[in-house]
Amino acid sequence: MELFIFYAVLIIHSFFSLSFLDKIMPDSGVLEQTIDIILFLFYLGMAFSFNMASIFIFLGISMFTLATLKYILLSKQFGQFRINLREKIRANCLGISLLLIVLAGVIGGYRLLALRTLVLTYIAATIYYLFIHQIYKEEGTGSIIHPVTARRPQV
Repeated sequence: MELFIFYAVLIIHSFFSLSFLDKIMPDSGVLEQTIDIILFLFYLGMAFSFNMASIFIFLGISMFTLATLKYILLSKQFGQFRINLREKIRANCLGISLLLIVLAGVIGGYRLLALRTLVLTYIAATIYYLFIHQIYKEEGTGSIIHPVTARRPQV
């Protein structure tokens, strides 16, 4: 149940992240599209591994790591949005650290404690990034970017 809750919160968080990033980035190249396909496969693999905590967490670590590498590559292309990408990189590195600690707990025999810690920590982080720190805010409005009304900048 804990992995399902984590996954549901991950999907919600990812919706806002992808909506925001889609609006600020120009059309993607082959490398970015390839990375996006691999990220999708990680999401899919996680959906089919709820009963295998170690595999689920390993896929999560892999997904957060690849997404972080993607943001590092993209941050070189964007001037005014570098701050947002740096925040995403920092948040993903924290996610990787959390998942590594949870994996150690699961392997060490503390499965339930580790998974509950994962869920509570990730819910708290998502609330922080969406509503308090507002990492996905639209510039000049102070509000979370809305996927329908946001506009892609002219490059």
